[in-house]
Amino acid sequence: MENSMKDNIFFILDDIINNIKVSSEFEKCILLREKIENNKELLQLIETLKEKQKKYVRGNFQDDDVKKELDVLLKKIESFPIYVEYSNNLSIVNEKISLLKDELNCYFVEKFNLLK
Repeated sequence: MENSMKDNIFFILDDIINNIKVSSEFEKCILLREKIENNKELLQLIETLKEKQKKYVRGNFQDDDVKKELDVLLKKIESFPIYVEYSNNLSIVNEKISLLKDELNCYFVEKFNLLK
């Protein structure tokens, strides 16, 4: 690919990405993640949840006791308003990214289907 074309594509993609990065949801995620990182209790619960999730996956989702522990941990984590707000904003950001990926995919499919 010619360098100038490649540069133009990256410039346009950077512009699209920056639009997501300046969204209020993305900015809230950054601020809330910093607050979460300063909350030792919440961080410990998240780390414990990750460990239990790995154990549950390694057990092929068969261990009911681990599943119950996961449910309890998740309920505790979701009792932190900061986590709930972070999770909600992160979902919105991820949805924007997913929509962008879908649009790009549709665009390419449409362009290459012309070759049929």
